[in-house]
Amino acid sequence: MAPDDAGDGTRDSVELLRATREFIAIEEDVRQRCSSGQLPAGVRWVGRTVGQVRTQLMTLRPRVMESLVPMTTSGVLEQFDDYDRHLIDEGTERLDLYNPDGMWGDVAQVLASSPILPYARFANVTVQIRIYDRRAVVIEGPRVDDERTALMVSRSDVVEAARDLFLTAVATSVPAEAAMSDDPRPWLTVRQRQVVAMLTADRHDDEIAQELGVSVRTVRSDIEVVRRVLGVRTRFAAGFQLGRLVSAAELPLGHRQST
Repeated sequence: MAPDDAGDGTRDSVELLRATREFIAIEEDVRQRCSSGQLPAGVRWVGRTVGQVRTQLMTLRPRVMESLVPMTTSGVLEQFDDYDRHLIDEGTERLDLYNPDGMWGDVAQVLASSPILPYARFANVTVQIRIYDRRAVVIEGPRVDDERTALMVSRSDVVEAARDLFLTAVATSVPAEAAMSDDPRPWLTVRQRQVVAMLTADRHDDEIAQELGVSVRTVRSDIEVVRRVLGVRTRFAAGFQLGRLVSAAELPLGHRQST
């Protein structure tokens, strides 16, 4: 990295920290005002349980949606899959910033085959928000009976602080698809790497499935994920591209082409 680039990166990180602190202070003020159960002007409940929140969010049809996601699970991504596809089909303008350190379990693999991948970027975000049409923002609310809640806030100062945080985070972000394809190894499971290794050895799907103890459908699903992560169109190209990044010594033993 050139010195100027390093300086720009440092300034962006400092700005992101500033914007995060300012938003957290405003968010906490809203949360405290709602802790009594009486909501101030410009604030309404989205839901008082996680299930209610997700159900209500999936009824919204914004024209623009901007999200910061510090942590998530594959289950959450899969639960919103149909909703996300519907928004994309309707032409919703969206951008989702994920913190890669908060992607638990097989989130990367699910994201790779998700319709939102082209709209996803990676950034070091630590606050979860979702901004709708740049006029309202969903934030975490106060706990009620030990249940997590969410609030929809249309107050201009809160929306402005949320947008400032979002745009500052965008400046530090990289496209998820590019980050995953630059070196796909961290984003692929051991089995997915085994599948590709066997593809390069001219093994058929049923042979791969039998050796790995999974179904042919699972093998084909793994191949599709690898294709998306690598940004290639064919199975052959997936094997070729991964082979350029992984030396023969790194391929799983027992899955090389016999001589």
